[in-house]
Amino acid sequence: MKGERASLRPAAVLAVAGCLALVISACSGPTTGAGSHPSAGTSAAAQGTKPSGGPSRALHPRARGKAFAPRSVSAVSAKRVWVLGERRCAVSSCRAVAYRSGDGGSSWRRLHIPKTPFRSDPSAATSGVSQIAFANDKTGWLFGPDLWVTNTGGDSWRRVDVPGDVEGLAAGRGAVWAMVGVCTPGQGCEAQALLRARLPSGRFEPVTLPGPLIGGGPVPDLAASGDTVAVLTNLPPVPPGDHNLLEVTTDGGATWTSRRAPCFNELGGELSVSGMSVWAVCPTGSLAHVYVTTGGRFKTVDVFGGPLPSFTDVTALAPDTALTVVLGARVFRTTNAGGSWQRVQLPPQARQGEGMVAAFSSPIHGYAVTIGATGSGLMRTDDGGQHWRPVMVP
Repeated sequence: MKGERASLRPAAVLAVAGCLALVISACSGPTTGAGSHPSAGTSAAAQGTKPSGGPSRALHPRARGKAFAPRSVSAVSAKRVWVLGERRCAVSSCRAVAYRSGDGGSSWRRLHIPKTPFRSDPSAATSGVSQIAFANDKTGWLFGPDLWVTNTGGDSWRRVDVPGDVEGLAAGRGAVWAMVGVCTPGQGCEAQALLRARLPSGRFEPVTLPGPLIGGGPVPDLAASGDTVAVLTNLPPVPPGDHNLLEVTTDGGATWTSRRAPCFNELGGELSVSGMSVWAVCPTGSLAHVYVTTGGRFKTVDVFGGPLPSFTDVTALAPDTALTVVLGARVFRTTNAGGSWQRVQLPPQARQGEGMVAAFSSPIHGYAVTIGATGSGLMRTDDGGQHWRPVMVP
């Protein structure tokens, strides 16, 4: 898929954090399919989807009843789309539920996914899933904090054992990247590592960055598009007020280029990539700024010409085209690398939302989950986010 950052990134970050020299099989663990379930305790082409740290983390209202509430979406074409969510319940942990459509949302099939809870805030959980991401018609993942893989389009799943919680995941050309961490709910991650597995079902192996990843702060963000993979890292020394580094590779991690990023070490940030363009949202506390770079210095491209609310996200559709979502489901679109922005009109049921998570399979075709105070819904666009229409999910 082209760009699934989350909120427009999903509620979880698809990145692998950790410093462990381990080789992990993406095909290890039990298989879950029709009539089978994983054992107890089991733990986006996705561009970057975040289980922890994404702006929609706290935007998951729980309502009574049995209606399906979509929370995460992934698409590999205009017609091929998957959604993950929960069947609303009155308990603290509802079971995760997933559907697949092959006709653009006209009809849906419920998938036999692992019997595991849906986690609206994976950073506070020790098991379960919060995001769904597919690289193609067959290969996809459920993650945050656990990790499951399918090579059958979602009909069966295998648990993937990794050295920690999956904090982020992103699929590029021929490979999937993950940020994993040794994490304690509510206390952050002590150790982090970047992993990579070749598609369709290669083994996850550690990736060496120019400097070590540092635990204790925000989870390093991860985004991928084609051959370009970008990581926002904390590298020593990390005094308060110092800036992150942006690490970029275009050769599968063999070499990396480093540059100073506009985000702060203690606050982190979120990335979205298209071609060689890297977009970033950097919080400053209660506010945030939007930036873009094509290889040189970052330039500020704020929608209103000034700081935005901290719950802001950006999704790159093409090198010069992006959507920015501001808290309250206000969506803006640029086609000139942030030189100007136009307000996007959403369907009436989405205008009262508190957040939006989008997934694009091309610069034109995409889907989005809108999250509001009373529930959530799914939308579709076929003109690059200029117009949206509701899509019904069972």
